[in-house]
Amino acid sequence: MGFAAPGDPIQTMLGERAKPEQVAAIRREYGLDKPPIVQYGRYLLGVAKGDFGKSYAYQGRPVAEMVMESFKTSMKIGAIAAVFSAVFGMAFGIIAAVNRNRWPDALSMFVAVLGVSVPGFVAAIALMYIFGVWLQILPAVGWGDPKNYVLPVIALGARSSALIARITRSAMLDVLGQDYVRTAWAKGLPGQRVVLKHAVKNAMIPVLTVLGTTFGTLITGAYTIEFIFSIPGIGRISLDAIFQRDYPVIQASVLLVAATFVLVNLVVDVLYGTVDPRIRYS
Repeated sequence: MGFAAPGDPIQTMLGERAKPEQVAAIRREYGLDKPPIVQYGRYLLGVAKGDFGKSYAYQGRPVAEMVMESFKTSMKIGAIAAVFSAVFGMAFGIIAAVNRNRWPDALSMFVAVLGVSVPGFVAAIALMYIFGVWLQILPAVGWGDPKNYVLPVIALGARSSALIARITRSAMLDVLGQDYVRTAWAKGLPGQRVVLKHAVKNAMIPVLTVLGTTFGTLITGAYTIEFIFSIPGIGRISLDAIFQRDYPVIQASVLLVAATFVLVNLVVDVLYGTVDPRIRYS
């Protein structure tokens, strides 16, 4: 059996000193002695039944069990980071739009540009050094304690929060210039009511699109952050699988990531109709 990627997973699993007969026996056990088309057919049949095969690197442990355990961890940190991004990003964007061309606008956009410009791994290392090594008020690495969530969530959500802030500001400025908003101001309605009831809701369509993409990315795309903070999530297990040539784990991880993005996009499409009643689905 040949692989497109370099390296032999069976040889990696058994070590360089493994005897040829041992390698051949393990190949037969995992079905790697069959033609590629047969292996592919068996894999598709297994996936249809929820069986993603067995791990090469973890002594035949079921891949579905491994991936789902790690995905639950990624879901926790990703969901918290998504809420963090949405709350702070929309807040900064609304403040910037309402105070256009004043110091709150300049400060909010400076923070947003800084958040977009700094790579996630740089922010993660800086947070680890400042709060974990220098100040020693938060754990730098590890998982299990509520304090372990703080630094990864900030490092993971900072860039998304900055992006949401910029999109929110742009959408809010467009809505605040509409006739119905100016009419609401002219009628003497309270400013908070005009902004929250009339402007924010009608500015949510582009923001909702970004939120959906951000949510999927935060859950499934935190590979570097999980590796730096030693978080046993889907990103960490995928990187380990790549290094160890554990192809069943890689395949299952990719399928799960793709399915997550499809589901998130579907939910976002449905929410469009809730946010904007003018949108109708047949």
